[in-house]
Amino acid sequence: MIRTPTRRLRLPIAAALAALLALAGCDDGIDPLFSRQALPPGLALLPADRVGIVVQPVTGVSEPFATEMAAAAADALQQRNVPASLRGGAASSYFLSGDMGMSQNDNGTVTLRVTWDLTGPDGALVGSHTQHRDSPPPSERTGDLLRQMAADAAPQIAAMIQTGAPPPPVAATAAAADNAVSIGAIAGAPGRGEAELEAALIASLPLYGVAVQPGAGDGLRLDGAVTLTPVDAGTERIRLTWRLLDGAGTELGQLAQENDIPAGSLDGDWGEVAYLIADGVAAGIAQIIDRTGG
Repeated sequence: MIRTPTRRLRLPIAAALAALLALAGCDDGIDPLFSRQALPPGLALLPADRVGIVVQPVTGVSEPFATEMAAAAADALQQRNVPASLRGGAASSYFLSGDMGMSQNDNGTVTLRVTWDLTGPDGALVGSHTQHRDSPPPSERTGDLLRQMAADAAPQIAAMIQTGAPPPPVAATAAAADNAVSIGAIAGAPGRGEAELEAALIASLPLYGVAVQPGAGDGLRLDGAVTLTPVDAGTERIRLTWRLLDGAGTELGQLAQENDIPAGSLDGDWGEVAYLIADGVAAGIAQIIDRTGG
């Protein structure tokens, strides 16, 4: 079994959430430390400086629809491998704002209009996209339509920051293809962590030549566990432990990530953090597979 000791980065709490969990590595040569600069270029549609988009509640519509539309847009962007979240933001973040309008038509229907503006870190407008949708008069079902409109805007929003076609994934080795990794349980992750980490791992592992097996397979399985421990009133320590198991359940290797983060900062969306974590895990898993002969 390959086991790597945990190494922690001592960084300001404000910076910790943005990029900064340290992945184990040292004496056996596995050193997949990851940071904002270490994100793989193969993650499609990332902004040039590889930071996420903060999606703000939509104006012109009442709550809960304003936040629900923002959440639907963020979810759809994440499905396109664009890190997006409803909160956070740093000096280098992009911001997406939506504005809702409605006009009455002569036939009794209404036309819904949503304009999405993406601004860059300097506050300059990067791009704008406007949607129009005819609808029956507002009712209890209008919320579904609003959320769908927000999700439908994701391809156009993602295109605003696309820096070119992403490179193809690294070709999986024969050993990796024969022993494709399935994503097992990711226990203890708060908020949307389990789903977002799984999606990020599925996107990241092929970039390192590791094939992914949908569902439970007979080959390799990657299990994760997340624990949070209070440090003080405003800080908690997150530790992620990843175990690579073979088809018989024997542990082939283990990776650990740990850092201090603002308390409660991962209770909802994980956004870019999930991709930063997954990139480091994928790099380490690829090396474990290589060292153990697949």
